[in-house]
Amino acid sequence: KKFFCGRKKKFGLNMQGVCDARGYFLDVEIRFPGSSSDFYAFDESSLKKKLEQEGFLGTAVSMDFGGKLCLFGDNAYVQSPY
Repeated sequence: KKFFCGRKKKFGLNMQGVCDARGYFLDVEIRFPGSSSDFYAFDESSLKKKLEQEGFLGTAVSMDFGGKLCLFGDNAYVQSPY
């Protein structure tokens, strides 16, 4: 039952994918049932934990963009310093 999303009336999984400006995937996570909110999925994701680590934004990935990254999401994601 937890894989059933009542709003969409379908069974599924919550999938998050993050790409860089070149279209390369930086992170993909398919861990939560479709009934999970996007906010909860991101809050529990390994990506959020990486973003909260000091120095993560200074890695080789972000150095291609002058050491700065910007993460865009819909209104299910709260504004954060990363």
